[in-house]
Amino acid sequence: MYALMYDIQSLLEAKEKTPLVLPVDQYFNVKGIGLVAIGYVQSGRVNIHDDVLLLPANGLGSAKSLQVMDDDVEVATAGDRVGLALRNTKEEHLTGSTIIVHPPVEDKRTNSSIPMALDKHIRSLVQLETSPFQKRILAPGDVIHASVDLQFIVGRVVEANDLQLTVDWEHPLFIRRESPPPVIIAQLDSIPRIMGSAVVTRVDE
Repeated sequence: MYALMYDIQSLLEAKEKTPLVLPVDQYFNVKGIGLVAIGYVQSGRVNIHDDVLLLPANGLGSAKSLQVMDDDVEVATAGDRVGLALRNTKEEHLTGSTIIVHPPVEDKRTNSSIPMALDKHIRSLVQLETSPFQKRILAPGDVIHASVDLQFIVGRVVEANDLQLTVDWEHPLFIRRESPPPVIIAQLDSIPRIMGSAVVTRVDE
């Protein structure tokens, strides 16, 4: 048990050193506080007063306050379920698939830059690892769904070479730049619905 706890702690500490990725599963207005977004910090950390970017709306804001387990905190890190009170953010920038990240940084003085934590995919190369229970083979024209970081995005297969697919997404799919998790690929009219997991690479057009 202690070995498992140590392994989990080590994993969370490693994730804390990667860029912020915070998928939002709830949001609402709180009287006297304002707009609050709630979710689990998947990677990185967020501090009070940090500037944040809300995807896919590209809405900007800042962290007014943070709560973890009903306690006010200065910082939330990977593994925490956090309530993040937002300042200077419009409610329409929050949706059922919002992901909060830090905005990219361009420092002309030092000629350095920090890219956004997520890559935006319009077309992707999907290397599928098929579920052992799945017999169906995907073909051009098939509609699929990709699930990752609380996103559930519809795509259409435009090319298929065995288990390597080229997919156009109906809406942008955001994939972590560092240590991306597997993407679950589903087809809702198949039995079973889960096709398998995939490594997804952006195709630049």
